[in-house]
Amino acid sequence: MANFSTELIKLADTIIDEKEKSILLAIIDLLQSDLLSGHSCSNLAVVSNKLNQSSDQIRKLLLDSGLAAPMNLDNKTGGSPVIPAKPIVIFHNLVYLNRYFYYEYRVATKISQLGKVYPDSDKALSILEQLGAIRNTHKLPNQAQFAAIQNCISRQLSIITGGPGTGKTTTVTLLLWALSNLYYNDKLNVKICAPTGKAANRVKESIMNSLEFFKRHELPLECDLFTMLFANSSSFTTIHKLLGYRQNSIYFRHNETNSLDVDILIVDESSMIGLSLFSKLLSAIDPLKTRHIIFLGDRNQLSSVEEGYVFASLVKSESLCHYESPKAKAQLLQPELFQIDDIASGKNQQLVSELLVSNRSNGEISKLSLAILCGNLDLVYDLLAEGSQTSLRPLNMSELMSELFKTGDCWDRYGNFLQENAATKIDISEVFLAFNQQVVLSATNNGFFGVNNLNLLIEKRIKHKLSINEEWYTGRPIMILSNDYALGLFNGDIGICQICDSQKIVVFPDGRSFIPEILPRYQLAYAITIHKSQGSEYNNVNIVLPDIKQLEEIYSRELIYTAVTRAKHRVTIFSSKTNLDRSILNQLERNTGLQLMLQSQI
Repeated sequence: MANFSTELIKLADTIIDEKEKSILLAIIDLLQSDLLSGHSCSNLAVVSNKLNQSSDQIRKLLLDSGLAAPMNLDNKTGGSPVIPAKPIVIFHNLVYLNRYFYYEYRVATKISQLGKVYPDSDKALSILEQLGAIRNTHKLPNQAQFAAIQNCISRQLSIITGGPGTGKTTTVTLLLWALSNLYYNDKLNVKICAPTGKAANRVKESIMNSLEFFKRHELPLECDLFTMLFANSSSFTTIHKLLGYRQNSIYFRHNETNSLDVDILIVDESSMIGLSLFSKLLSAIDPLKTRHIIFLGDRNQLSSVEEGYVFASLVKSESLCHYESPKAKAQLLQPELFQIDDIASGKNQQLVSELLVSNRSNGEISKLSLAILCGNLDLVYDLLAEGSQTSLRPLNMSELMSELFKTGDCWDRYGNFLQENAATKIDISEVFLAFNQQVVLSATNNGFFGVNNLNLLIEKRIKHKLSINEEWYTGRPIMILSNDYALGLFNGDIGICQICDSQKIVVFPDGRSFIPEILPRYQLAYAITIHKSQGSEYNNVNIVLPDIKQLEEIYSRELIYTAVTRAKHRVTIFSSKTNLDRSILNQLERNTGLQLMLQSQI
């Protein structure tokens, strides 16, 4: 950081004395530190307080040095923003490095451009009436889901937020059926993308499961669009692949001058998308070509590992109309509360829809996640003490390993599976299925209870059970740690080793395989960080919160909520009460000016 700060100071227009120079260096260091913490900008009041200066003094020093310029959103030429050609931008009480201001401004302006509301049509009303008839007989969609579908049909850009089990995938599946019927004479180009390959595969599986559910319950929802989606291998993809990644470049093939050729774009796990990628994705969308863009996500999850707070800012923005079911906690829709005719009046045509009713049978996990979101420590501990699906254990390695290798459970069960199939050529899809039943999530990579050490300890026991000493064996899971555009492998992708005719290969969920020697940097994946688990779900989740002082800043309500909501059937937390208390009571909110920019645009 020091080198960057020193080089930036050299761009100053005026001669500055040593005291001013030291303050400027400190300001730039704070800007970079905030970026590393996920903020897209720094708060001027916080910066001035840390440097024992007034906000006016900091602002004046930055402006007088020529390193910074103020940004007035009324400064436009031909509809385009005039962003100062200075390395630092001051916007209201926020201080940005120029690039990150540009990213946020581009998101805000693009959201404004995509704000088209489609006129009502008899066809749209007919489709909604059909959905209403299905709802009355099958209890699907519920009220909030119906409203979300209506909003998405009515708008070019829509956002759906909801926690696990609230029916986001069901809503999207019904929405695709509705849009297919709305544009029944057109051959639609539909893309469904996510930040990671793992998340893209999961949404594909979830839609397939929804269709199977509809078929079993005789819901009349068949259409050619679903056949086309699953026949085309590129229908479900990562954002990087969709945009056309370029090796050794931060730029994509698709951008504002070469837009995406897509009619309907659905983006899942949107809370995971960093500011830079969110900006580039929106830039590649042509409002005149793309009919509908739908962002899905959970606003309560951890934000992206990269800088930015985009999805949460969009959901929270008062400038974007927000619909929340007035009877959100009712399990079944009461038809009199929501009328089909509302579409004609535009009463419920909003950009943001929130799904709140969990349809999952894992009541204890749902209650625990809600208690965490509310910061209700008493209820959290009651649920952990009394639940059969939720429990709290002391942070003790012996107890942790005993839980992970309990006879016939968790990693012992996985080891048994590998042992039973050691003499046969096992279908790798079955290995993935067995592997994905359980996971260990730690808050950190390093330390005694970090991912690196836990992986070594777990693998040691697995290898002992299998009576092997070799590094590579069928069932060995690894996670890619850096992007390799040439191979099409990305940070967070998980592959599993398969030994075929004495040759070791690593197979990924899409069926592609590679010899280990050519893989980018990787690590074992029996245990992964909570951040890396986003976009995944497992039957059995074991959460480890190490007592490390340096981790106090990252322990947060969002971190614990994200970890707990990866579980479908059981969650066990290994932590001290102090760490768990600190996490649940600490709500993270990143510095951003996006909501202010949206107010000026919408």
